[in-house]
Amino acid sequence: MEETNKLKIWIGEESEAAKYKPKENKEMAHDTIVFNSVNATYARITPNAPDFEVEPKSIVVPIVPTGVEKTFTLKPIQEGTFNVSAEIELFKNEECIGVGYPVASGEVTIEVAVDNIGHFKKFLRKLGVEFGSQFEKFFAALLVILFGALTFVIRKFIKKKTEYNDDNNTDRNNHQTPTGPQDTGSDPMI
Repeated sequence: MEETNKLKIWIGEESEAAKYKPKENKEMAHDTIVFNSVNATYARITPNAPDFEVEPKSIVVPIVPTGVEKTFTLKPIQEGTFNVSAEIELFKNEECIGVGYPVASGEVTIEVAVDNIGHFKKFLRKLGVEFGSQFEKFFAALLVILFGALTFVIRKFIKKKTEYNDDNNTDRNNHQTPTGPQDTGSDPMI
């Protein structure tokens, strides 16, 4: 299901079709349809694959006697068996303006299977990466807390061993300045 598939469409003259040899394998589905070009010089090809993400959505190609092959990528959205085809419209201009001459392509059947073991392995890899990332954040926060606690303990230990007395810790309730008692806002005494 995670794999992308390819939809190849070849448009050319019937006499050239015999020379066209796509690289086929036993897992490739294919179909051929013959139609008249009705004096068209361009074709707009749009894959008809509703159960797939398709790239590109549509392509305009020139119709040449020797033929033109275009490839679309299909990524399945769900598991199942689906029919895939292409809508082909023939035009006399490159801009594909006006009403095109519609041609139906052949239909091929694609079976999409889910690799459950592959999905489980992918899930485990994703879980491992996420766990590792979160563990790094947790470990960094833990180190900060431990370093802060260690600093506090060392500071207390040093103060105790050296009998260091911090000037800021002296009688905090006595609000005296170097010039005498602080003015409390009351009238001076005589």
